[in-house]
Amino acid sequence: MIDEKIIDELLKIDDYKKVIEEISEGVKYILNNLSELSKRVSQIENKILEINEKLGKIENELKEKY
Repeated sequence: MIDEKIIDELLKIDDYKKVIEEISEGVKYILNNLSELSKRVSQIENKILEINEKLGKIENELKEKY
């Protein structure tokens, strides 16, 4: 017969495995969200660069006129 302590330890190990799997899923979720946020930040940066370029052109036109 298997000792109760061994059974308890095996159950703890199984519980730890479940917790680790849940943490792993959480980490995957966070990484996916960070990846999505990174893409959005890049899009925003590109828009800012476009706006700065347009503002630079407008500034040059105004300097030429005035």
